[in-house]
Amino acid sequence: MNIEKKINSALIPTRQVDQEPWWSGRHKSILEQIKEKAIDLVFIGDSLTHAWEMEGKAVWLQFHSRRRAINLGFSGDKTENVLWRIENGELNGILPKLVVVLIGTNNQLNTAEEVAVGIIAICNKICEKLPDSKILVMGILPRGQQHSPLRDKNEKTNHILSCVNDGQTVFYADIGQEFMCSDGSISNEVMHDFLHLTSKGYSILANTMEASIRAFLNE
Repeated sequence: MNIEKKINSALIPTRQVDQEPWWSGRHKSILEQIKEKAIDLVFIGDSLTHAWEMEGKAVWLQFHSRRRAINLGFSGDKTENVLWRIENGELNGILPKLVVVLIGTNNQLNTAEEVAVGIIAICNKICEKLPDSKILVMGILPRGQQHSPLRDKNEKTNHILSCVNDGQTVFYADIGQEFMCSDGSISNEVMHDFLHLTSKGYSILANTMEASIRAFLNE
C-alpha cells in the first residue's frame, strides 16, 4: 500500500522533534518498554491518546488491561512528531495485530490537505514497519463548544482522510458525532475544555471502538 502518492507528498509537514525533557524521556521509556513485552495493540497519537493514562485511566483498565496494549500518545504532538517517533524506533521489534492512530488536531496552522497527507504518511510508515498489522485510523474528533471554522477544516481533513480505508490493511472510522449533542454542540461532561476528553468521553471512545478492536484482535 502507498496511499500517500494519491496526494502531493510535498504537503507533508516538516518533521521535527520536541526537545522538552519530558518528551525525550517518554520516547526513551517507550523504546525500553517495547523491548520487554509482547504487544498486540498500539495506540499512537497526541494528548487524546496520552491521557488514557490520566482522565482515561479507569476506562483503559476496564477495556485494555487484559490486552497486551501500549500507549504511544504524546501531549502536544503533531503529525510530524509521530512520523519522527516511528522513524526513530517506537515500532521497532514489535508485531502488533492492530495500531490505532488518532492525530491531527494540533496541526492547526496546516491546511486540511497538509494534515491529511501527514496522517496518510504515518499510515504508510506504519505499513512499512509493520506489514502484517492492521491500522485503524480515527477521524479527527470535533473540538470547540460550538461549530467553528476549525471544525470545518477538521471535517475537510477527515473527508480527504477517508481514502485510506482499503478494507484490508487500513481501516477508517469517523466517530465525531458520538461526542456531540443533537444541536452539534459539545458538553463539558464529555470534553472538559471542549477538546480533551473526560472519563465519560473516554468511555464513549472505548465503547465505540470496542467491536472493531475485538474483531482485529480475534477475540
